[in-house]
Amino acid sequence: MIRKAVMTDLDRVMDIKDGAVDVMKKDGNNQWDKDYPSRERFKADISNGDLYVYDKQEHIVGMICLTSNEDEEYKKIPWKIKGKHLIIHRMAVSKDCQGEGIAKSLIDYAIELAKQKEVAIIKCDTYSLNPRAKQLFKTMGFSYVASTYFGRKPLPFYCFEKII
Repeated sequence: MIRKAVMTDLDRVMDIKDGAVDVMKKDGNNQWDKDYPSRERFKADISNGDLYVYDKQEHIVGMICLTSNEDEEYKKIPWKIKGKHLIIHRMAVSKDCQGEGIAKSLIDYAIELAKQKEVAIIKCDTYSLNPRAKQLFKTMGFSYVASTYFGRKPLPFYCFEKII
């Protein structure tokens, strides 16, 4: 079951984030680290109603931030469709549940939510060193649009979109 996160989920969200950092390090990907995403960032996501969790037998095993708030860097990207959109940020699956299709389910949920909100496009990005996310977005029908830089990393982030 996928549901909106609540503040009591925060410790488990941070556990999943820490596990994701471990997996990323093994892949040679430093997209996330001990400082990003921060506990405060996730608190804000929850407060804004943007963080969703995948609950498997009453145990949170995945998360995804779905927002319409666009980073400044996104405004420079030549998206194919302008207007109402949904953006995927901060998606992760418990390292104990990798390969179970949970990430695909989280994206399917984002697609359904976009349809409910009559959104024409879903946008997302991932660090150029994140092969798992790049493959997942391609598998889920997202198209590469452009790359951009976020101040905290020296390499580009690849931006993708899916027209709903």
